[in-house]
Amino acid sequence: MDNNKKNYIIYSSILLTIYLSGFFLYQFYYADDLYRSINGIFAWDRNGRLLTNFIFKMIAINSSVNIYPLGLIVGVFSVILCANRLRLLLFKEHVASGIIALVLCLGSPFLLQVYSYRYDSLTMTLAIALAIYTALLPQKNNFTLSVGIRTILLLGIWTLYQPAISLFLVLSFILFVENYIFQKKGANDKYFIYEYILSIVLSVMLYMLSVKSFISGVYSVEHSALIALSINGLHEFLKNVMSFTGLIKLTFSGQFKYLYYIYFILFLVLPFLHLICKKQYVKFSRRCLLLISPILVLFLSFCILCFLSSPVVQFRTMIGFSGLLIYGYYLLFKMLGFKWSNIVIIPLIIIFFVNANVYPKAQSIRYDSYLTMMTSVSSKIADLNDLGKTISISGDLPTIQENRAVINAFPIVKFSLKNYFSCRNLDENYKGSSGYFLTKHNFILDSYDVRFISDKYYPVNKLTPVYHTPYYQMYLTEDRDIYLAMKHKQKDSECVNFKKKSKGNS
Repeated sequence: MDNNKKNYIIYSSILLTIYLSGFFLYQFYYADDLYRSINGIFAWDRNGRLLTNFIFKMIAINSSVNIYPLGLIVGVFSVILCANRLRLLLFKEHVASGIIALVLCLGSPFLLQVYSYRYDSLTMTLAIALAIYTALLPQKNNFTLSVGIRTILLLGIWTLYQPAISLFLVLSFILFVENYIFQKKGANDKYFIYEYILSIVLSVMLYMLSVKSFISGVYSVEHSALIALSINGLHEFLKNVMSFTGLIKLTFSGQFKYLYYIYFILFLVLPFLHLICKKQYVKFSRRCLLLISPILVLFLSFCILCFLSSPVVQFRTMIGFSGLLIYGYYLLFKMLGFKWSNIVIIPLIIIFFVNANVYPKAQSIRYDSYLTMMTSVSSKIADLNDLGKTISISGDLPTIQENRAVINAFPIVKFSLKNYFSCRNLDENYKGSSGYFLTKHNFILDSYDVRFISDKYYPVNKLTPVYHTPYYQMYLTEDRDIYLAMKHKQKDSECVNFKKKSKGNS
């Protein structure tokens, strides 16, 4: 191992350990984590993630053992190793530039949700590593062999975590820009394009054939359906584009919004400035491609998800945005050189480190507030006799004072801060909700049938008050079931499906 690669790995590992330290220190669980820790099953194959399912069965011997943060550490270290090719191919082997490109890739605010998963963080980060490796894999002299290898690797990404394909698309485009515009390797352009397109098409076909029989469950079937080839399908596609651009727009608010706008405008105008200052591109096609490349990269960062009829519009699915950050820094490097590109990008990296410290802490505070509330409820229930078998909950916990300032300053926290008792978007199977799984972590509440209802379901003036706190009120119904009225009320429309179910079960 040469000294440059050794230094790259050592310093990258140190920086990313500091970056991820908040996730190691603060503990909280998402719905999927709660589900797997309680039920002891994986079920990733139902989502078409066959390789993820296989990896965890090999690690945990068919039992959902929580190995966090070891899984996250292994996944991130895999990204460090694979991203070394970014340094070699795009940044003239500069160690510092390679580290900055890596930190921008993994420092994307959309990946904070990825690092939070107790189980999925391993395979999601492995998918990122594989996407980088596959995009930057050297072409073989044998075209058929090269297509075959890349197709197999792409199939691995599909079956690990599908949204990581977006990162592959962006990095492939960046490599094409490097070869076609900056290195002017025109003779091999068509083979490059043919190989990548053919590999993607073949991997999609193989993936659809291999996972079709595994996908099951309302959630998986709904979110894996493709849009129709029709006018309605086009409308759905455009609607999805607006949804994902809206998700990106959320980051342009809060404490650092003006700095984000400056970086985004710089990203858009850099190709134009490059053409004016460098004056080395004769071909009109090269000029046009460079000018529109920022918009193309932005579109590639999420376009593959827009072909789904009902895509999951969440931060964790925006893995392709990491490629956009790399491309922005790549253009800076080409325009300003090693020294000034690093100086310009440092403030953004500092913000990313702040995000990574604030995000897990806010999530942990929110999670702990629910645990405290459930401890209070369970202790009071233990003092009551002859209770029914049902606990009904309406509303949610209010935001803890400590988190309110954070929410205003960091919109990404506001969007992803978990409301475990929210009954928004619940279908008939309410036992798939985070609040349900969270209550099952409490040994007293575990023996009750927990459900979430509209606050209009029970007329509290006809119920027996039992306990009162600043955050909730406890009542007894005629059947001596428990009703918890949380102080933070939800809109009735958010609970309409569950309200109907409650009536049927009363």
